[in-house]
Amino acid sequence: MTDPRPKTFDANYDKAKRSTREEKKVAKRLGGRTHGRSGGLPWSASDPTTACGDITTKDLHIEHKRAEPNTKSIGVTRRWLAKVAVGAKRRMKVPAMAFHFEEADGHAEDWLMLPLDVAERLLAALEED
Repeated sequence: MTDPRPKTFDANYDKAKRSTREEKKVAKRLGGRTHGRSGGLPWSASDPTTACGDITTKDLHIEHKRAEPNTKSIGVTRRWLAKVAVGAKRRMKVPAMAFHFEEADGHAEDWLMLPLDVAERLLAALEED
């Protein structure tokens, strides 16, 4: 049975809405697209084969994480890395993780984490130019 209250009264509704908004911004900046409810299905947490990632671009398969204002850090788990790696391999893309840190004053920082071998290739390509 579903809850008769509107979802706007759900404590996580606002967080999910802000996360979705940030995912869309990152996708637009990188020329990709978002995947709704990519981790929101009941079996997604334990099944890496459902890992469609939050954002895909031509070359990247990205898992996006957002930190609430004044959060000092995000701990990266091996489970997250394994899930994004499996999803990227299934789609023949490079795995990546994007992080959005928001501050109470409105300032925000976005970071992208790539595997070391990809960073080495990227740096080598930049040196050639």
